[in-house]
Formats: sequence, C-alpha cells, structure tokens
Amino acid sequence: MKSLFTIDFEDFKNDFLVKNNCKGKYNFSALTRTYNEIQNLLKNSAGNNNCTFFCTGNVAENFPEIIKQISDDGHEIACHAYRHVDMSKLSNYEFEKDVDTAINFLNKASGQNINGYRAPMFSLPKEDTEKYSILEKYFKYDSSLVVGSHEINNFFKNGNYKDTKLKVLPLYTKKTAFFNKKIIGGTYLKITRKKDLDRYIHEALEHNIQPIIYMHPYEFNDNKEFWVTIDDLKGTKLNILKKIYYQIRQHQWHSFNKITVNKLCYLLKKYPNRGRVDKYLEI
Repeated sequence: MKSLFTIDFEDFKNDFLVKNNCKGKYNFSALTRTYNEIQNLLKNSAGNNNCTFFCTGNVAENFPEIIKQISDDGHEIACHAYRHVDMSKLSNYEFEKDVDTAINFLNKASGQNINGYRAPMFSLPKEDTEKYSILEKYFKYDSSLVVGSHEINNFFKNGNYKDTKLKVLPLYTKKTAFFNKKIIGGTYLKITRKKDLDRYIHEALEHNIQPIIYMHPYEFNDNKEFWVTIDDLKGTKLNILKKIYYQIRQHQWHSFNKITVNKLCYLLKKYPNRGRVDKYLEI
C-alpha cells in the first residue's frame, strides 16, 4: 500500500504579507534550507525519491534558481497558482490570467511542461465547472478536488472531472466532530492521531481514492523562519487586535512542526511514496 507525497511549495511569509496589502518579503534562504530537508527525507525514506512540487508562480519569478534545482533533482514541477490567494474569489478572467502567468514563470524556471495544478488552500470550488474548464485548457490534471464518500460520483468520473478530459487526483475528506479533515497533510496531519491517520487512509482506498500526503515548506521548519511579526505588518490595514490574533494563529502553522515531521516519517515508512504525480497518472 503506497501514498503520493506532494509539496505545496510557497513562501508563507511573502504570501501572507501580500494578501494583507503589504510589500512582500521573500525568504530565499529558508526555502532553500527546507527544500534540502525535504530532499534528505525523501532520499532516506523507503519509497520513491522523487515527488511532485506544486509551486507558486511568484516564487518561480523571484527565485527561479530553486525551481530549477527542484527540477534538476528529478521532481515534477506543477502549478500552485501565481498568487497564493483564494481562487473562489477570482473572476474567471482573473483566474485564467493567474494560471497563464504562473505557467510562464514555472516553465521558464524549470524547463518542464507544466501538466498539473493545485489551487492554494484547495480553494477551487468543486461545483465551479467554468474554472475547471479553464484548467482543462492548460493542464493534464488537477489536484484541487476535495470530496467526501457521498459525493465522489458527482465530480469524479472515470478518473476525470465530470465529463472533461481533465484528470483529477482528488483528496478524500473525512467529516469529524470538529473538522472536515483533508486526507492528509498540513494542520490535519499535525492534529490527527496515528491510528486515525491509518483509518482515514484505508477509508480513502475503500472508495478508490489514492491517499495523498501534502506538506508545505514551513512545516519542515521548527525555528519559525517564515513567521510574520507585528513589525512585518506595519503598513497594513490590520488593526492591533487582528495583528495580535495572527501572532497567536500562526502557531497553527509554525509551531510543533517536529510532531508533523515525525508523523510524516511514520506515514512514509508505512505507506511508501509512489513518486511523481505525472508518472502515477501516466501523463
């Protein structure tokens, strides 16, 4: 039994600042260090040493060297939008412009054809057929679709999104008392017990959904290099209460990451990585 290990490769600090109308601040050294940690983890795991990196176009534009390095090391470069924002809030025109811009920078930096897409925060509504039709024009597959057991047949048909030619790599979501847990990664990996991880992964398999593990660079970093300080937020329109709120909220993403990595190592030992998504989907 195997998993697909994927990375949403983004610069948390820069994206957070830009979303709050502040000048971006890239942390190239932290991105490089975390990429090296991911690379070492893969080399020392039982599964395939390569995986898919869903990269933001703005990182490819401003730090093309790291995208080229990831590509040269044999990983697939896929698209994670140009801007790390909520795709559901973009018009179709804005959405397509974002996709087109991201592809250009990712292709230029990596030298790869960009075949796959994953929306930031999985924010592409599963019912938005117009945006999925736009994706069909640019990509071979999408990994934004999040479905529960009761709705798989509504959106997932013969491996594609509805009646399109767009292959989908859906994430299985499990409704619990407090969360709809996406199987499995990010905060959900951090807060979910190992025995529950096993149970959810088996449930996904029972519904013919390939288990996916998704992680972010900041989750391999326990010294808070991507942390956005109150000083960083000077010039934003956030009031002091919001600024304090985000200082507390950021613990969700930047604290206790050793726990997350420990669980990741457990999963990759029990469910070894299959490799790149494009190879798995035979694209």
